[in-house]
Amino acid sequence: KISLEAATKKFNETGLDYYKQLVAAKKDGLEICCLDDINIATKIVKMVKEDEFVGKYFTNTDYCELKAEGFLVDGVEMKCMFDKIIPDHEHETIQFIDPKIVFDNQNFYREYFLKKRADIQGYIYYQGLKSGKIDLGFDYSNYIILPPIFIAVDSGCHYKPVQYRMSPLSLENAYEGFVENGREYKGVKEIMEELQWAKETGNWFITKKVYENQGI
Repeated sequence: KISLEAATKKFNETGLDYYKQLVAAKKDGLEICCLDDINIATKIVKMVKEDEFVGKYFTNTDYCELKAEGFLVDGVEMKCMFDKIIPDHEHETIQFIDPKIVFDNQNFYREYFLKKRADIQGYIYYQGLKSGKIDLGFDYSNYIILPPIFIAVDSGCHYKPVQYRMSPLSLENAYEGFVENGREYKGVKEIMEELQWAKETGNWFITKKVYENQGI
């Protein structure tokens, strides 16, 4: 939205040194990071690990960042990476934990869960766990897969972490779609139908519903 000359001038005034550092770091296989960001991240990690309610989920580093690839959701091939999977061998359950660093964790449900459709992520990841595509090092085919838990962490560390636990009903809503406060939220079922339709027809710039309704 500004001219090339103006953008170049701003780059030369404020960004050139940083750019040179990025180039030098990449050449040496390193990364540039801000010390302030490191301090904030360290503070967040400390707060989460020491929290009386969610700290228990991060007592070890087992079963972190595991991928599930090639599983199907309504005929569409999917893949995902789990931040944290916690098996309970005594009760034969498996819990998926997904921490979210957010600006406003006190209003996580409205400002993130609904706005960024974390329910869709929760449903897809839930199916990824049920697919058995993840190697946990043991047979978990008879284990109960529990609904996901999102942990909303305040990026400014002003508020303690808050858990948002999906339920069987919220998983069902994520699949079927739902209406809340007068707004309609598409479910995974409809989205997968649209993906399949777009792949078959090549129509990626209009929804199936609008196309069939002749643009209305």
